[in-house]
Amino acid sequence: MMKRWVIIILLLSMVFYPGCRRTLSLGQIIWKYEIGDALSSIISYNGKLFIGSENGYIYCLDEDTGNLVFKYEARGTVWSLSGVYNGKLYIGGWNHIYCIDAEKGSLIFDIKTEGDIYSTPQVYDSFVYAGSTDGSLYCLDRNTGALIWKNQPFRSIAPRERGIYSSPAVDNGKLYVGADDGYVYCLDYKTGKLLWKYKAFGEIRSPLEVDSGKAYVGSLDGNIYCLNGNTGELVWKYKTEGGIQSTPIIYNDNLYIGTDGCYVYCLNKNTGKLIWKYKTKGQIQHSLVIDNGKLYTGDTDCYLYCLNENTGKLIWKHKTDNWAAYSLKIHKQKIYIESSNGYCYCLLINDK
Repeated sequence: MMKRWVIIILLLSMVFYPGCRRTLSLGQIIWKYEIGDALSSIISYNGKLFIGSENGYIYCLDEDTGNLVFKYEARGTVWSLSGVYNGKLYIGGWNHIYCIDAEKGSLIFDIKTEGDIYSTPQVYDSFVYAGSTDGSLYCLDRNTGALIWKNQPFRSIAPRERGIYSSPAVDNGKLYVGADDGYVYCLDYKTGKLLWKYKAFGEIRSPLEVDSGKAYVGSLDGNIYCLNGNTGELVWKYKTEGGIQSTPIIYNDNLYIGTDGCYVYCLNKNTGKLIWKYKTKGQIQHSLVIDNGKLYTGDTDCYLYCLNENTGKLIWKHKTDNWAAYSLKIHKQKIYIESSNGYCYCLLINDK
């Protein structure tokens, strides 16, 4: 009897005595800013956040206050943003690839394409690459926007409905990209010459990740493929529940990815062996974020999740006010969220 009372007292002390309690949750909203419907990534650079919107603007916000620094008006919907390279931000949108000065918001170049650019521009060496719904992969001079080459790995059946939505990746002189015809293509990054291609069983909308000579990609067929980066040979594949649109993340020896089947998966990147999986309430269609041993994601059922990176154990989940998180960014114990209700939020993370 005495032992039972000791256990009860200890449990009550953890609940009511603050010094024994861990706070594992989201804190208060620090700021929010209305940006309209947005699907691009959140880019952080030099104390500022960049977000592209379907209303045709690229917003630059102060990351501490949420105040508008500047906004640039594009020629239509903005779908994708690259990181900032040498002070330049590269943008994909409706029939255009843009480059703007990340400090001033002034236009450096604006190149018209034959299809929409959902694909996130990838900068490598002297070039910037982006796929288009016209079925072409564009290679531009990163400073002037001059067209270096345009490779059409396959002829799009219906422009703006089929083409290249996946974001390319470059490694060791090779350019990798997936397409809606179900192929992963590997091209010479300077010339656009086809080196090899690999056929999956469904469209590829997920961006590619390249690590240690291997290319990782998810498909709408529900498989995660690991390919030899030099030959295109299959190293392993893993069948998930539901199609895959989110970006694979390689961290240490693990691969993390979310699916339309409402799961987050953690696999060994070398073997494809399942380490853990976690069931969410909605589809995981956007990127995962890993920070300080924790994995963060949102789902289509308007929940935010924080999981232990190594075990997949739930640390906390947070039901939003009926909005879904499209994109997340973690920085200095703050989480920046691009939401389905047209706002960008900055919230404090109380993980201590």
